Amino acid sequence: MTDIVTRLTGDTGAARMLKGIYSVCSAHPWVIETGMLQALEGGTPLLIESPSN
Repeated sequence: MTDIVTRLTGDTGAARMLKGIYSVCSAHPWVIETGMLQALEGGTPLLIESPSN
């Protein structure tokens, strides 16, 4: 994970401080909003996946 963050941001310090990543698999606006709020509060990236069905 730290390698990916370093490549995307160029910031090795941010990559070392990374505690995890919030991930949601939904297209529902409330779920996406809640995931965004949690990621902001935790200072972590957010991965949003959308179901194919």
